[in-house]
Amino acid sequence: MARFSHVLKITAIFRGAGLIAMTFGVILVMKGLYYSHEHERSYTISKNVSHFILNDKDTGVQRNYTPSRANQEGNDTNLPVCDIDYKALKGRENITMTSQSLISLESMFPDSHVGGRFKPSGCRSKYKIAVIVPFRDRDSHLKMYLRNVIPKLRRQKADFTIYVVEQAPGSHFNRGMMRNVGFAEAIKIEDYDCFIFNDVDSIFEDDRNIFRCGRENSIRHLVTGVDVFKYRLKYSILVGGIIAFTPEQFRRVNGYSNFYFDWGAEDDDIYYRIQREKMKIERPDENSTIGFMSTLQHARDPEVKYRFDILYSRNNVTSHKDGLNSLKYTVKMIGYKKLFTWIYVSVDENEVLQGLDSSIQRKISVYRSKHKEK
Repeated sequence: MARFSHVLKITAIFRGAGLIAMTFGVILVMKGLYYSHEHERSYTISKNVSHFILNDKDTGVQRNYTPSRANQEGNDTNLPVCDIDYKALKGRENITMTSQSLISLESMFPDSHVGGRFKPSGCRSKYKIAVIVPFRDRDSHLKMYLRNVIPKLRRQKADFTIYVVEQAPGSHFNRGMMRNVGFAEAIKIEDYDCFIFNDVDSIFEDDRNIFRCGRENSIRHLVTGVDVFKYRLKYSILVGGIIAFTPEQFRRVNGYSNFYFDWGAEDDDIYYRIQREKMKIERPDENSTIGFMSTLQHARDPEVKYRFDILYSRNNVTSHKDGLNSLKYTVKMIGYKKLFTWIYVSVDENEVLQGLDSSIQRKISVYRSKHKEK
């Protein structure tokens, strides 16, 4: 009987140890699954978040990739600097207008690195480029953008990472601010030499239009003609669509204004910032098709007259106070996808607009009231 009791005690000890080991194993497995599949930062997500990024509508869940790998995939300094093979470039091409699933697009570009970084093989690019794409409610456009732009940049032997900056619901879309956010967040991740700000519906047609920044005192606008304007610029000071800044240049102009929560005028505003700093605008050869751009069709937001009140109230003093140095936003999530790094942020529109002149605030309030009634 004593021997039986002793056996029961030993069995209980092993059973307890087994339960502890099993529990510990489950924790390890769950932790492993977490770090294998959930690599986002900051985690209060609105139910209105774009589902095509968290859960691609066509083919299921998009994978995420470990952000710590990004720092392990830098350039090999022993490799020679890339020379662009201009014979391998295709020149002007028709834009592919089909919208594929993200999983399908992933399979087209299996050699991408974490967070949508692409590097040439066998050589190292002279520059590291961040492509900043402001985004909201344009699922099909983003897929068409990735399908058309990635192959062109790869033929240019660019070392580039695509950042999709999505503004959460709760305020009107602010394209200029999303460009500021993309710069502010991307510079934390990698030491980029050049930032290309590219609207999600603006696709360059000619791969000879090299994605690069301009000279020290020149801002490079990569557009000489737009399809909807019969391949001309709508007006001479237009710098919308695709524009490139070095980090130093973007800080010098203090980025974009944060005040434009409706469509229009943020591009004119940054033109005047460039002019204020006595920098030049350079473009591709205007006598060729190299700088031609296509615009994906979409319903445009109505133009609002008060945007000109904001624009004309800008001057050297206010521009120095409004931009990168006054940027306020909350990062809700950062996702490292196969083809891009996704930055999901919210902004407080009312708080931002408090920085405007009271007369302009009243005009915006009146417009909002009328617009809401409709």
